Amino acid sequence: MTCNPDWKEIRENLFEGQLAHDRPDLVSRVFRAKLLDLKDQILKKSIFGHVVSYVYVIEFQKRDEIRAFKDARWVFAPESVWRIFEFDLNEISHEVINLPLHLPDKHMITFSNYQNLGNVLACERVSKTMLTEFFKTCSHIVEATNFLYSEFPEHFVWDRLTRTWKPKKQRQVIGRVNSANPAEGERYYHRLLLLHVRGPKSYSDLLTVRGIFCFTFKEAAQRMGLLESDKSNFECLNEAASFHMPIALRRLFATILVYCVILCFVVCNLD
Repeated sequence: MTCNPDWKEIRENLFEGQLAHDRPDLVSRVFRAKLLDLKDQILKKSIFGHVVSYVYVIEFQKRDEIRAFKDARWVFAPESVWRIFEFDLNEISHEVINLPLHLPDKHMITFSNYQNLGNVLACERVSKTMLTEFFKTCSHIVEATNFLYSEFPEHFVWDRLTRTWKPKKQRQVIGRVNSANPAEGERYYHRLLLLHVRGPKSYSDLLTVRGIFCFTFKEAAQRMGLLESDKSNFECLNEAASFHMPIALRRLFATILVYCVILCFVVCNLD
């Protein structure tokens, strides 16, 4: 949402001979009123459907060229007035926890140039991720087996210092598992299982379906019936639509379409 100095509410309240930039107080008040109305339309009247969570930030365009002459921050009139009125600059309804997704022993680690790689890999702390500790927590705490990986942050909090999940009262958070494209193969099927299997205690547990051990996550997903219809594809697209830009959505749709065509070709040849 961008402030328009030509809005009717601004023009009608200017004094004779004034322009919008002469009345930063008026511009700020009108913009805030429209912002509150927009929030009311979206959050309360649900014009785009039910809102699970939201976040917004107020930003002001700056005159960046001043830095060529002086090391300072330019705060122009509307922003000054906005801050004087103590209007909110941002708001968030839920904390969003990003949950890593990786195959066994293929998680990302960081280290400095001066560190010995062998010592880094030997460190127990490095082997701990949100996902591996999710498995471990499910194997030790009975209540944890009731939750999906994406639901875990609502009931447990991640301790960065000890790299462990600790029980906590229900919080206003949303867990989002890192996205995966069908073209990624096993990583995609691994994510699909995590979104449907509650309380897995290990990778092996995730690969075991009704007492039968599967050698791939794709096989496990097939045995669970997650690939028997287009439901998983629809879920993938619906989820991506909430945060992907159009170009990424088109690429994802094309990937799924090609995958489905290849699958149909294979099935037809087998018949």
